[in-house]
Parts: sequence; C-alpha cells; structure tokens
Amino acid sequence: MKTPTFSTKLPVSIQILTNLNCNLACTYCYECKGRGQNDEETIKKFIAGRYKEAGLAGTERDVVLEFIGGESLLYPEMLDALCTYTKELHTKLGCKGTLTVGTTTNGTLIAEDKKIQDFLLKWRPSLGFCIDGTKEIHDACRIDAEGRGSYDRAVAGWNWAKEHLCPKCMGVKATYTHETIRQYAAGLINLIQHGFTDIAANVVFEEQWKLEDAPTIAEQMFRVVDYLFDNGLEDKVHVFQINNSQLDMMYYKAESGPKEHNHCGTCTHMRCIGFDGKVYGCNRFCTMPYPIPIGYVDKKGIKITNQAFCDEVAKQYELWPDECKTCPYGQQCPSCSAIPYEQDGPQAFFARKSQCGFTHAMVAARLYFRKRLLEKEQSK
Repeated sequence: MKTPTFSTKLPVSIQILTNLNCNLACTYCYECKGRGQNDEETIKKFIAGRYKEAGLAGTERDVVLEFIGGESLLYPEMLDALCTYTKELHTKLGCKGTLTVGTTTNGTLIAEDKKIQDFLLKWRPSLGFCIDGTKEIHDACRIDAEGRGSYDRAVAGWNWAKEHLCPKCMGVKATYTHETIRQYAAGLINLIQHGFTDIAANVVFEEQWKLEDAPTIAEQMFRVVDYLFDNGLEDKVHVFQINNSQLDMMYYKAESGPKEHNHCGTCTHMRCIGFDGKVYGCNRFCTMPYPIPIGYVDKKGIKITNQAFCDEVAKQYELWPDECKTCPYGQQCPSCSAIPYEQDGPQAFFARKSQCGFTHAMVAARLYFRKRLLEKEQSK
C-alpha cells in the first residue's frame, strides 16, 4: 500500500465532524442529518492518529483543528475538551508550529448561550459565519425547524462576536442560488455594512452555472467592486471571489494556466473523522447520502484502507474535458471533488462544466477590480 504524502508547506488540516444535527434546516443543505453527536474518545484517537500520520512531532508544521457540523456550537463542552486534548498533545510532541482552532457556525446560538460564549472567549477560534447577504435572501433559505427565518439571530451572534473577539479572525460565507443570484451585490454590500471584512460568496455547487449565466453574475460582482472603491474599502475588505487577499490584484492576470490539480486537497492533505470511527477525505464525503470512507481509526492510529480511491480523487482533474484542460482560467475554476460521486460520476459531472459561468464572471470581476485599482494609482 502506498504511503500518503503531505506537503511541507500547507498546514495540516484535522477536520472533526462533531455532529450532524442542527438547529436550522436550510433549504439547500447537502448534509444527511439525524446521525446525532460524534464520540469524543474516537475523535481523540483520530487527532492523535493525524499527528502521527502527518509526522508532526518536533516539526514546525502549522496545524488547523477544524470543527464542522451540523452546528458544532451545540456542544461547547465537547469542543472545549477536544481543544484541551489537542493543545496538550501538540506540546507533548514538541510541535513548534502554530495550532489554530476554527469552526463554522450559523451564529444563531451565540448571543444567548453562556456556555458557547465561555468556549469562544477561552479558545478564541477563527469563526466562519454563514449569513446569506440580506435578511430577505437569508430568511428564504436559512430557516429553522418551524420554518422561521434566522437572520436576526445570526446577526446578533455576529454582533456579540465582533464585540468580544478579534474581527480579523472571523469571516462570513454567503450562498447564492439561481433564484437569489440577482441579489448577490445587495447581499455583499449588506454584509460589508455589518462590519465583515473577510467574505466568501459562493453559488450552490450542485446547480449548473452555464456560460450564459456569466454576464448576470459579473454585473453583480462589478457592483461590489464599485462599492468597494467608491467607499475607500478596496484594501480593507476582501471578497474571496473578487479581490482575494492571497492575490496581488495590481498584477492580476486572467490567464492562470490549465487545470493541473484539484481545487482542494481532499483525500490528500485533508482527513475528516466521521461517525463509527471511519475516516474520510473531507466532511463532504462523510455527509453525502452514501458516504465513501477511506479508512478507520483505532488505538494505533489512522488506517487508510482505500488508498486506490485517494489516488483516484487526487488525479480527478485529469478527467476534465479537453476544453477545460486547456482553458486559461482552469486553475481558478472552483469545483468540489465529492459532489460528482453524489451524481453520475466525475467524468459525466465535469463534462457538464457546471462552474463555467461562475468562473468566467469571477475572472471578469477580478480584471475589473484591477482596472479600477490602476486608475486610482494613475490619478494620484
């Protein structure tokens, strides 16, 4: 069996699927709920196994402990115990890299639950909020079991976090469908006005975004660019899909080269502990209707029993159509490696070019941002 290899530059991701129950019932949620809470002792074995598998002892590799639900903040006591365990293990093994804790949350429980507040104040994790732009969009999709919108509760959670935690360690993700995409700009502008400076605004990956959708999406993104420059926020607010903080926008070029690797490191750089002690390439492979594990965890550590699948996923980009392989925007084309296995397989899924319209709009918006940036520099 082939030994998995790990980049010495990327942080080691330790994904913990804490639970699949949630206090919300979002209309586009892809997770199969009803499986309850994960086992704390199994999770601890997985964490120790991940440190061993990645050879972290004595190294300077950074480690990211990611809690994923459902809604992970339903279990603050368990999160606290797992953070304590990981910190002690990190120290015991002489790890010199930074240990970062992060979790994604719908934010609705934070403002009124002291146990959650105590956990957040103690560990100060990176928080990723899920708020879909405006109240109208959010409350149409992010509803609770009674069908009530959750926008006001989510914003209340953000306001508490903004007051008590470091805003630079928090971000927000908004999700758009074909029904809400024409409110993309209004949603992002609203989030900026609430004080968010790190924003991701995706479309639902399960939907097909054709090339003819690009003008509509691009026009919305251009409005966001104009808002940033018109309000002097172009270097203060970063939208991942537009002025990504990892890009030097002054020298941004549309041509990034053909696709030479997957969009994410699932099954290679990532590991997620699911239920029943099974290990997955990421949480998506665990939460689909028919989960695809790649191994299991026991007292000795992580055992990868499906390396062939890991190798298959790692080379998934090779299954893209020839047109996509030579597309100059290929490296910027976002895609989930797990979704194809929920539908009709990678080759058929990629042949539909489901993200083509969104990718072209994103490239156009980045070019427009650069144009406005250059104009501003020239006017000085």
